Amino acid sequence: MRKRVLIIGGTGIFGQKLCHHLATHFNLDLVISSRSENNAINYVHKLKRRYPDKSFDYVALNTSEDIENILKRLSPDITIDCSGPFQSADYEIAKAALKSGSHFVDLADAPKYLSGYCDALNDLATQNEVASIGGASSSPCFTIAVAQQLCSDWRRVDDIEIAFVPGGKGDVGPSVIQAILSYAGKPISTWREGKLDQTAGWANSKPLQIGALGWRQTAPAETYDAEYLGEALSVKSTVSFSAGLESPIEHYGVILLAKLAKWGLPVGQKSVSCPLSRLLHKIRFAIKPFVTGRGGMIVRARGINADGVYQSSEYELIAEQNQGPNIPILPTAAVIRKLLTKTISTGAALAFDTVDVADIEAECAPYPIYTQVLNDYPSTGIYQRYLGVQMYQDLPASLQKFHKIDGYPVWCGTADISSGNSLAARIVSKIVGFPASGKDVPVTVSVQSGINQHAGLSETWTRNFAGKCFSSELSIDKSGTFRELFGNLSFEIGLDVVDGAIVMPIKSWKIETPLGALPMPLGLAPTSKTREFADENGVFNFDVEVNLPLFGLLAHYRGKLRPSDDTIS
Repeated sequence: MRKRVLIIGGTGIFGQKLCHHLATHFNLDLVISSRSENNAINYVHKLKRRYPDKSFDYVALNTSEDIENILKRLSPDITIDCSGPFQSADYEIAKAALKSGSHFVDLADAPKYLSGYCDALNDLATQNEVASIGGASSSPCFTIAVAQQLCSDWRRVDDIEIAFVPGGKGDVGPSVIQAILSYAGKPISTWREGKLDQTAGWANSKPLQIGALGWRQTAPAETYDAEYLGEALSVKSTVSFSAGLESPIEHYGVILLAKLAKWGLPVGQKSVSCPLSRLLHKIRFAIKPFVTGRGGMIVRARGINADGVYQSSEYELIAEQNQGPNIPILPTAAVIRKLLTKTISTGAALAFDTVDVADIEAECAPYPIYTQVLNDYPSTGIYQRYLGVQMYQDLPASLQKFHKIDGYPVWCGTADISSGNSLAARIVSKIVGFPASGKDVPVTVSVQSGINQHAGLSETWTRNFAGKCFSSELSIDKSGTFRELFGNLSFEIGLDVVDGAIVMPIKSWKIETPLGALPMPLGLAPTSKTREFADENGVFNFDVEVNLPLFGLLAHYRGKLRPSDDTIS
C-alpha cells in the first residue's frame, strides 16, 4: 500500500521541485497543498499529465487556520513543510502533524527555529510514535553532514568555511527573498575566536573560490551551521557561512538593502519585505539572459588530522544546467526514503543526525550535480616559505610558533594603543577600523590560511582590540612578492629578519580596481615601522607604528600575545 504524503507549500519553488523528485523516484500518493485552491488544482493537473501512472490530490490549506483538524481529516503518513520562511515560524504546523499521527519533515534553516526544535517536539512525537525531522535542506542538513564527515577523526578543527552560490537562472521564490530580507543588516550568529559571536547579515562582500565556478562574491548569511558546528566540533577559530548571488545587480542590491537596514530602515518588516521581495523577484527574472545556470556549494575545513598533520579539506558541489534549486529538497528526499524503510527512530531530531552525505548524494545522482573532496597537506606557512628554512629556524621559538602552518589559530594578549589626532588620521582609522587609544587593551589575533584571487598562498589576519576588529590579507603573489592587502590598498612588504626580529617596511603600493592595479607614488604611501620579536621571557611581542605623509601618526599599537590555548603546541 502506497504511503500518503502531504506537501505543504507544494506549489512554491521548492515544493514543486520536491513533487517532481518524489513523483519520479518514489511510489507515493502525493497531496499538494496551497493557500489558493486554484493554484493547487492547476498544479495537480500538470503533474497528472506528466506522471499519468502516479497518484496526486490537492487541498487548499491556510496554515494559520484550523490546521490540526484538517490534518486529522487528510490523515497523511508523512507531512512535509516547504512553505517557509522559517525565520518567524513557530512549531504549530509540526505539532498538528504529529497529533494526527503523521511523521513530519521541514526544510527549515532558521537558527532560532532549529535550536529549540527537539525540545519543543520530542515528547509529542514520541507519544504519537512518529518522527519529527527539522532542517532537512541544503543548510543545515547537507552542510553539517559534510563538515562532520570531513573532520570526523581530526585532533583539532581550526576553521570551517561554508558558502552557497546559486546560478543566476535558478528559480527562487519570494519566500526565499523574504527570508534574506528578514535578517539583512541585522545581527546573525557566527563563530569567531572559538566562541559564538555575531556579525551583520549581508553587510559586506568578499570573494571566494568555488571549485570550477571560479571566484564569486559572497556575504554573511543566517544559518544554524555556525551555531551548531562551533560547539559540536570544538572549532578553535571560525565557522563562517556565506551566500552569493551571481548577478552583481542582485548581490550588491541586497548588500545595499542590508546597509539601509543597519541605518534603521524597516527592510525586514513584512509590510516592506513583501513588496521588496516581489520587486527583487522581477529583477531576477529580467536579468536571467545575462547569467548562467551554474551554481555550487563549498565546505572547507582546516586543522590537525588524526595523524597530527595539518590538513585542508574541501568538499565541492557544482550544479549544472540550472539544477541547483533541486539541492535544498534532496536532503528531504533522503529523510523520506529512510522514513519509508523505518530506519529513523520516533521522536524529534535534526536531519543531519538521521541522514549522511552518502544518503544525500544518492538523491543527487539523477541530476547533473557533481561532488568531489579535495585534500591538501601544506607543510609551510607564508612566512617560512618567504624567509626560507634557515632564516625561519633562526627566529625565536615564539615567532616560529606563531607563524608555522599548524600553529594555534588564535592568539590573545594586551596592547597599548596611540591614535593619530589629525583629521586625516581619524578618517583613515574609521575606514580601516583601527582602534582608539588605550592602555592594556585586550587583543586577539586570528590567522586563517588560504588561497587568494591571484592563486597565491595567503593568510587573513583579524585583529580584535576589545571588540574593534580590522582585517588584512597577507600573501605571496605569483612573482614571489610579499603583500598585505587592506581593502583595495595593496602594499609590497619588505619582509626581513633583523637581530632576531621580523621587520616589515613598505616598499611600494597600489590601488586595486576592477580594471586592474593602479601603482601609486611611494612618497604618498603610509610609512610602517613594524616589528615582531620575543622579549626576555620568550613571549611574542609586536610593535606597529603607521604614519601618514604630511599628517603624521595614524596608529601605534604594541603588545604581547600568547596562544589562546597554551596546551596546544
